[in-house]
Amino acid sequence: MLPLARRAILVDWLIPLLIVLPLAWALLPGGVVNTADGKVHFYRAAEMIHAWQDGVLIPRWSQHLGFGYGIPLFVYTPPLPSFLTAGLYQLGFAPEAAFKGMWLIAMLLAGYGAYHLGRGLLGRWAGAVTAAAFLYTPFFLRELFIQGNAAQYLAWSFTPWAAAAVIRLYHAPRGRDAVYLALALMGVQLSHHVVALFAAGMAAGLGLVLFAVTRDRRGLGWTVAGGCLGLALSLWFWGPALLEGRYVALNRIVASDFHARFITLAELVAWPPRLDSAAINPYVPLTLGAAQIAAALMGLGGWWVLLRRTPPGAALPVVPTRILGGVGLFMALLAAVGGWMATRWSAPVWEVLPFTDLFEFPARWHGATALGLSWLSGAAVPGIAALAAPGRRAKLAMAVGTALLLAILAAALAYLYPQKLPPGTRSIGRPAHAASTPPTWCAMRSRAWPWAQPAWASSTRSGLKGFCAARRWWATIWPGGPSTVCPTHSRPACRERCWNVMCSVTNTGCASPRPCP
Repeated sequence: MLPLARRAILVDWLIPLLIVLPLAWALLPGGVVNTADGKVHFYRAAEMIHAWQDGVLIPRWSQHLGFGYGIPLFVYTPPLPSFLTAGLYQLGFAPEAAFKGMWLIAMLLAGYGAYHLGRGLLGRWAGAVTAAAFLYTPFFLRELFIQGNAAQYLAWSFTPWAAAAVIRLYHAPRGRDAVYLALALMGVQLSHHVVALFAAGMAAGLGLVLFAVTRDRRGLGWTVAGGCLGLALSLWFWGPALLEGRYVALNRIVASDFHARFITLAELVAWPPRLDSAAINPYVPLTLGAAQIAAALMGLGGWWVLLRRTPPGAALPVVPTRILGGVGLFMALLAAVGGWMATRWSAPVWEVLPFTDLFEFPARWHGATALGLSWLSGAAVPGIAALAAPGRRAKLAMAVGTALLLAILAAALAYLYPQKLPPGTRSIGRPAHAASTPPTWCAMRSRAWPWAQPAWASSTRSGLKGFCAARRWWATIWPGGPSTVCPTHSRPACRERCWNVMCSVTNTGCASPRPCP
C-alpha cells in the first residue's frame, strides 16, 4: 500500500492524463490531421530539422522557402513548436509522429497546468473540471482539429501554469514559483507573439488584483521578478527580432482588417454543430462553449457561496478569503472582458488599443476568456458542495464534478472525429533544387512571409543585403558557417549575385535559381 502522500501525487498525475486521453485518441491514430494551417507548421518543423542536420542548433535562416532562395523565417517566427518536433525526430520518431507528438505535448501541458490552477484553491474535483473546461474549449478544439495553428495552441497551453504560479506567489510564496512563472512566460514567448502579449497582461493583471486585495509586497516582488526573469530567458529570441525589424517589412504580415471579423452574441454562446466532413475547413462557430458558459455561471454563484461561508470540510481546501476573492474577481473580469472584446461593441477600444494590427482576429481573445471560464467552472464544485452538511460535501463534490465533466465532454464530441491525411504522405525530404521542388513546397510562397514575394523584393534589394550582412556575425557563434546565414551558396560573390537574381524574379510559380559560376 502506497503512503497517503504518494497516493495523492499519483492521483494528481492520473486525473489530467485521463482527461487528455480522448483528445489523444482522436489525434494519434492514422495520419496527420488535415487542417488549414497544419501544413505550414509542418514545413517550418522540417526546416528546423534540416538546420539541425546541418549542425545549426538555433537557425536564423530558412534556406528552402521563398522561391528556393530562403527567408529569415526563424528570426521572427517563435521556434518552440519546431524545436519540439525536431527534438522528437532526433529521438527516432517518424516525421508525422514527431509532429503529432508536439501537439500531444501541448495537450499535456494545457491539461496539467489547468488542473493545478483549479486544484490549488478549489480542490481535486474542481481541478479536474478546470482542466476539462480548458482543454475542451471549442476555440482550442478548433485550433487542434480544424485550423491547425500549432504555435498558438502551444502558447496557450503555458498560460494556466503562469496563472497558477502567480496565485502561489501570493498564497504560499516560494522562489521556485517565480521560476515556474518565468518558464511559463518564456514558453509563451517562444511559441506565439500575440499570445505572449495576452499572457504578460494576464500575469500582470492577476498580480495587481491580488496585491490590491492582500497588500502583500512580497508576493508582488516575486511576481515582478518572475516576469523579468521570463523576459530575460527569452531575450535571445525577441531581442534580435526587435533590433532587425528594419530589414524586413513586418507591417505586411497582417492580411485583414479586424472590423469584419467580430463575432455576434449568438455565435459566442452557440452549441457546436455537426461538422461538414467533406470540407477541409468546415464552418465552426467561434463559440466560447455553451457547456463552459453554463458551468462558469454556476461557478460564479459557487464562488460567492465560498466567500460568504468558507466552511472547512473534506471537499473544501482552506484558502485565505482575500486570495480566493481576488482570483475569482480577476477570472470573472477576464472572462467578461475577453468575451466582450470579441464582439463589435468593442470596436472603439480596438481602434485605440496598441498592437491591434498584430491581433487581427477578435477571436484570439477566446483563449483568455477560456482561462477565466475554466477556473469559474471548477469553482462550481466546492461552491455547491459547501451548501451540504459537512459529512456529505465530499460525495456531493464528486457528483457535481462528474456531472460537469460529462457535460463538457459531450459538448466536445462533434470535434473528436477529425479528417486526416493518408499516413506516410508528410515527409521532410530536402529539395535539392527549387525547380525540382514538390508542389507542396512551392505552395509555401503564399503562406510564408511577405519578403518572399518578388514584387516586394524588387523594391527592397538593399534591405535584403543589409539583413544578410547583419546576420553574418551569427556564423561566428553557431556552427555551420556563412552558408547557413545567407542563401545556400557559400561564396560571398555568389551570394551577392543571387540577391540580384532574386530581385529580378517575376514568375508566379516557384522560381528556379540561376546557377552560380
